[in-house]
Amino acid sequence: MSRLLSSLGGFGLRRASVSKAWYDHVVVGAGAAGSVIASRLAAKGAKVLLLEASPLEFGTPSSSTWCSSLWGGEVPRHQAVSVAAGAGRDVVWSRGRNSDYDAWDCMAGGDTLWCHAGVAERLAAGERRLAAAGQGSAQRPPPDAFSEAFLRACTEFGFAEDVGLDVGQRARGVGYFHRVVGGSIGWAQAKYLQPAMLASGADGQQLEVRTDLAALRVCVEGGRAVGVEWQDGEVRAGEVVLCAGVVGSPELLLKSGIGPKSELEALGINVIKDLPGVGKNYQDRLQILLNSDGSVGRPPVPVTTGSWAEPLVALLGGSATSGEQLVAGGFMASEASLSDDPDLFLTLLGPEVGLAVGLAKPRTRGHLQLRQGEAALTARVRFDGLADSSDRAILRRGVVRARRLLRAAAGGSDSGLVDDDFLDDAESTEFLRHSCMLARHAVGTCAMGSSPASVVDGQLRVHGVPGLRVADASVMPFLVAADPYGSVIAIAETASKLLGQDMASYHRSQYGVPPVDVGVGSVLQV
Repeated sequence: MSRLLSSLGGFGLRRASVSKAWYDHVVVGAGAAGSVIASRLAAKGAKVLLLEASPLEFGTPSSSTWCSSLWGGEVPRHQAVSVAAGAGRDVVWSRGRNSDYDAWDCMAGGDTLWCHAGVAERLAAGERRLAAAGQGSAQRPPPDAFSEAFLRACTEFGFAEDVGLDVGQRARGVGYFHRVVGGSIGWAQAKYLQPAMLASGADGQQLEVRTDLAALRVCVEGGRAVGVEWQDGEVRAGEVVLCAGVVGSPELLLKSGIGPKSELEALGINVIKDLPGVGKNYQDRLQILLNSDGSVGRPPVPVTTGSWAEPLVALLGGSATSGEQLVAGGFMASEASLSDDPDLFLTLLGPEVGLAVGLAKPRTRGHLQLRQGEAALTARVRFDGLADSSDRAILRRGVVRARRLLRAAAGGSDSGLVDDDFLDDAESTEFLRHSCMLARHAVGTCAMGSSPASVVDGQLRVHGVPGLRVADASVMPFLVAADPYGSVIAIAETASKLLGQDMASYHRSQYGVPPVDVGVGSVLQV
């Protein structure tokens, strides 16, 4: 690996030459989505510049723990790439429920691009990578006595056993996870970006990567995005693609004058496009960690009502464990009336850690805003995960049911574990506030749709700003019933397809021929 990294050391741009260059596409963010998009576009013959604020890791396992990774499917632009998104060292690959993707499609205009059948095609592209041998491949964890007993208890309670990739397809389904070893970012960089960089050559004929460079804003002229600016330079491109994450992407839009007019004007930012939804609709899953005996795990820092967090580190804590202990899990309904729509998710973490139970589709929404820091404007997130009474009620019922499952798995009675008082909102709110932690499945701050509250359309184009797209977890209008990582890869594959089609149309209109396929695609096939 060291020789490979050394051979890739020349892949980067000299500051003196960047500002004079022109590219078909500039991709901001070399996380999971950005790595997929940059490599796919280069394979189609596009001239691509990939900007990343941190070093690349190429599959190097992160030292992050399960609880300390940030922002779920993506890492913010200003955070280290080595922090693994989703679940620390490893992440779970699973498909969302068909009905969830169909709802996405309806919100995006109903042209079938995001229906479950269409998304399945893009998920399959990522799953072909998962099937490849070696570092970063999908692995089903070895069974252990505790996991087997827990899954048996679930089936006795009426749960269906789901295949790992389809955990979540049923409202009461559990199964062993398929893990992406090496972390979401490292895996995407190793399996997508690294081969494309090698195929592109030391001169970066198709793909140039610039690390340790933080984008400041999108350059907009005549209402159209024409490039990206950083501290001491800028670059021009036919199209700009933001893949900077749930915090980074809306932050860049706001700093570029694209967002809620009143907020931008209050900060003295010239308004390019009034888009009220930028930074809104933030959502993440709250969960409670239960020990294998059903007791509550070590409580984290309390979830402070309405607290400003940068970047929500104050909400972290609990019994930390590496992603290697992500064993099994699934979804369940907290009430019989919800038999067709799960509202709770379960993550089994092994006998030494226990079981996490959390909200599958939280109703609480937060928002991101720019605030004046000591030296510059920075993005902050306001999120009180327990603000909605329905979410609190679902979590309370989830704890009761999860404890019964754990008790049954241990061979004991499932009765008498929780006092009826625990189900009372007034008695249990403080318990929840001191016991919940974030699952790091954050999405939604540049939501896709056709309503005035949306930020991008069904083709991931920012409303009213030609030449600009967003393609990462921030475009998800709501969480699907699955770990979001697979859906992030599907979004990136969809964006690559859309961008490639637009590029081909442009070349035909200008030159009468499509762009030349440079052969990177043969390297990328698995």
